Amino acid sequence: MRRCSLALLLLVLALAVPLGAQEGEERDLTDAFGLAAAWLDAEQDFKDLPGIAVAVVRDQEVAWKAGFGHADIQAGVPMSPDTRFHIASISKTFAAVAVMTLVEQGALRLDDPVEDVVTWFTPPPRKHDNAPITIRALLTHSSGLSREVVSPIWSDLKKTPKAQKMQAELSALPPLYQSRTVFQYSNLAYLLLGEIVADVSGMPYEEYLRERVLDPLGLDATVASYPESAYGTTHAVRYAAPTRDREYPRMGYTRSENIASMGGLSSNVLDLAKYASWQFRLHEADAPTEILRPSTLRDMHRVHFTDRNWSTTWGLGFAVAEGPDGGTLVSHGGHLPGHLSGFVMDPASKMAYIVMVNTSGANTSRYTEGLIALVDKVESVPANAENRLDRGTLAQYQGRYEMVGGMGEFYLGAWEGRLARISLPTDDPAGSMSVYEHVEDDMFRRVRDDGDFGETLQFERGPNGEVEAGSYFSYEFRRVGS
Repeated sequence: MRRCSLALLLLVLALAVPLGAQEGEERDLTDAFGLAAAWLDAEQDFKDLPGIAVAVVRDQEVAWKAGFGHADIQAGVPMSPDTRFHIASISKTFAAVAVMTLVEQGALRLDDPVEDVVTWFTPPPRKHDNAPITIRALLTHSSGLSREVVSPIWSDLKKTPKAQKMQAELSALPPLYQSRTVFQYSNLAYLLLGEIVADVSGMPYEEYLRERVLDPLGLDATVASYPESAYGTTHAVRYAAPTRDREYPRMGYTRSENIASMGGLSSNVLDLAKYASWQFRLHEADAPTEILRPSTLRDMHRVHFTDRNWSTTWGLGFAVAEGPDGGTLVSHGGHLPGHLSGFVMDPASKMAYIVMVNTSGANTSRYTEGLIALVDKVESVPANAENRLDRGTLAQYQGRYEMVGGMGEFYLGAWEGRLARISLPTDDPAGSMSVYEHVEDDMFRRVRDDGDFGETLQFERGPNGEVEAGSYFSYEFRRVGS
């Protein structure tokens, strides 16, 4: 992101919402998003990532959205929350929703053996095992099927086999494990689910998904195919993982509609925000049926399979795991060569975190985890405490600073009436944060975790009266940007 764009974004955040919250009101997350913007901007810069798009959902609203870097580096097209990405395996969650609509219609049952649903599916039986592969087993990656089909589609998506060949490959691959005994992430299973939806509904999978799920939810940006003219404009270019020379090779336009059910959809962070809000609506106690019955979606968000390592737990189409606060996180990630995406929901708090990056050389899980930690941290700060400054006053100290002597960069931003300091870059913006409370004039003191005060943070002003440098202990720093 250009520095001026980040400065404008932070100014808007600084002035957006009054500080604090009354009892019973939702907590103001402006400060968390201000630090998140500075953090992700630094991630894009320091790691030379092509681009990042992000959205944070609070129930039925997009609480924050931003773009950093470029959708197309060579053409100079900036990244935007509206930019489409290949969302890869997040597509599987849509396939699961499509399957569950058929379950609700009585056209399928979760424990139906697959060979009873589609007669062309006749996998060679495993030795000493005749346990059937069921719809539930496919949805939970516990079918025992292999991860991939035979065709080497990930090296060239244009080689993705057509439906008839795909069906032959699905039936020809023997299972790796006994059904419902081992977690084995399986693209093959979700290709099979797409074929099941098509066979049972009598409609092509993409058509059924559009008519029964995408259109009713208003997910206009979520598509199984897009024109090549959109590549690098409204759809982000794909960039390979970086070389040793820190270059991100540009990858070409590709089509992926043949694998729509396992990983072929394209979307943007704003459409996935709508998708999350729909799921939050169905978690309401008195929610009406919308695409699915509320009880059906809640069941999808419940653990249906636990691997024998006791650490991998899966619902129907979604990973289901314990969150940092002991609650439940429902999520899915996606990786198609050149694009990475992360989609995490906390149904109890009705918060969702969506991140997309247009290179394989990144880690979206770290970014969603960092966002969750920042939101959780601001929620834990007592509201309306004493000795706090308003955001307008704190804005004069806000910005990027460089340590004198080449010891790195840090960012100072508003944090519930105080200043928060995070090193840049950092893998853990919340965990590595230091907080400073105002003492007098341009002096602050660090607030320790136990509530006592630590060292002094002293700022210095230049001839124009603006903050331009400072020190703590014997370390000196100077301001280098907004």
